[in-house]
Amino acid sequence: MQLGAARAALLAELTQCGGVLRAAAGYHAFRRVAPPGFTPSDVVNFLLTDTPFPRSVALCVEQLEWILGRLRGRWRGRSRRKGKAGRSASPQCCAPVIALRFCAQASGVDSSAVGRSLP
Repeated sequence: MQLGAARAALLAELTQCGGVLRAAAGYHAFRRVAPPGFTPSDVVNFLLTDTPFPRSVALCVEQLEWILGRLRGRWRGRSRRKGKAGRSASPQCCAPVIALRFCAQASGVDSSAVGRSLP
C-alpha cells in the first residue's frame, strides 16, 4: 500500500512539473534535454540554470547584468544631480529602474509607473 501511495505522489509531482513547464513554454525544450526517468528537481534545475532555454532564470540574470553594464557605461562621466531631500542621487542607483523600464518597454508593458518615486 505504501508503494502505491509513493508512486501516486510522484505521478502527481510530475504532472505538476509538466504544467509548470507548459506555463513557461518550456515543455518541449525540457523533453529534448531531460534524462529518462527525470525527477522534479531536474525540472527545477532546467528552469533555473539552463541558459540555452530563453526563459531560464540564469539567462534572465545574465541579460540583466548585460543591460546594467551598458547603462553604467552610458552614465559614467555624468555629474551627480540632487535628489529628494537634498541627497545626491547617483545615476547608478537608478540603473536597475532604468533597466526595468527598458525590459518593460521591450516586452510591451506600460513602463511609466516603474520607479516613479525615484529621481
